[in-house]
Amino acid sequence: MDRRNFIKNTLAASFAFPTILPSRLFGAEPPSNKINIGFVAYGSRASDLIKDFLGNPSCRVVGVCDPKQWRVDAFHERVNAFYGDKSAKTYKSYREMLADKSIDAVVISTPDHNHTPIAIAASRAGKDVYCEKGLSTCMNLRKKMRGSVAKNGTVFQYGTQQRSGYPMQRTVELVRNGYIGNVKKVLLCCACGGINQTKFVEQPIPAGFDYDQWLGIAPLAPYSDIRVSQGGGWFIYDYALGFLAGWGAHPLDIMQWGLGEDNSGPVFVEGDGVIPACGIFDTVNDWNFRMKYSNGVDVHFVADPNFNDLYRQYPEIFSRVAESKFDRPQVVFIGDEGWIATNRGYFKCSNPKLEKIELRPSDWRATSLDKKSYNHAANFLHCCKTRELPLSNCEAAIRSDTISHICDVVARSGKSVHWNPKIESTGNSVQDKMMVRRQRAAWAV
Repeated sequence: MDRRNFIKNTLAASFAFPTILPSRLFGAEPPSNKINIGFVAYGSRASDLIKDFLGNPSCRVVGVCDPKQWRVDAFHERVNAFYGDKSAKTYKSYREMLADKSIDAVVISTPDHNHTPIAIAASRAGKDVYCEKGLSTCMNLRKKMRGSVAKNGTVFQYGTQQRSGYPMQRTVELVRNGYIGNVKKVLLCCACGGINQTKFVEQPIPAGFDYDQWLGIAPLAPYSDIRVSQGGGWFIYDYALGFLAGWGAHPLDIMQWGLGEDNSGPVFVEGDGVIPACGIFDTVNDWNFRMKYSNGVDVHFVADPNFNDLYRQYPEIFSRVAESKFDRPQVVFIGDEGWIATNRGYFKCSNPKLEKIELRPSDWRATSLDKKSYNHAANFLHCCKTRELPLSNCEAAIRSDTISHICDVVARSGKSVHWNPKIESTGNSVQDKMMVRRQRAAWAV
């Protein structure tokens, strides 16, 4: 019996025979109840994420696949040391991992272009999915993932971990419950990455590296160390949309959540972004976009170098934040009765009383009171057991990532986009095609 059916049968039995309760309710966690986690890639992001899984008694980290052998070795050293044994498994590819019926869920932290194909394959294999951002390089794959997650009942958690932080949760609660009145405008700012171009030089593929697997669905390309570096994975357009999606995912996600638009998005986007004219890095950089939602809310989304455009409009907001010795806010919600500025670690209100106010019993809450979690991995694992919808669910991920793609199209086409969130189309075949990528056959899903 697999873990998912075990949970269903246990829940059914607990209702039929109230005196028979799962042992986890008493603090113990039998091995049969633990969620077996596989890591798809073990780079810098995964090496940070893994601590939240190793430290959670409801799961066990059991194996890894990574095209770089030295990363597999690092994973084994850390996991085996933590558990005090040598049980960590190695899989040649994510396909081999997904074929292992003992794996219940996977954590995907490959370069962005392989996130969605692997998530789709994992969902089809009956695994739950924790997937890092940006979500995808292809609109069609996002739609295919939505269908697979729904069909297979997959618990999908997107790596927008700010949803599990108190400052962002409380900001969204105050906004959605009307404490600053009707939202009129949202200001967003994030890092653009500071691309430093490097001349491409083809090099031999190093021993212990499965370059074909690293490329995955992306086109074949000559190998170089810079191509497969962290910067290459972030700023080469075959593999990502740059920080427009990789970092933009965070403020865009909180904006969508605060506006109650997790199932929709803006209807109009205009602006510009710098695309390097030469060199191997070719994602959008240094952007400045304006958006509008169907309810009239205006949005101004900039990269760090353009922050002064926001400051000049609302100096009183940013001065108040700076006086409190806080970092520059990622998101500012402006209503007709006040404003709230937030970043990791704080939220600042035009009315200081809101910073300590108790929500009304009838107010909407970011998470239910008895299950509030300020740990994204813990929220995911909780939902793997209960089959509830996690904080950063699949639809929310798709919709916020879509905004990054719309902005990318605006920058590359030099034209504004009129977006229809109901049918997920620009109404312009050329612009729609710009959001679709061809998959390499060997790794296609």
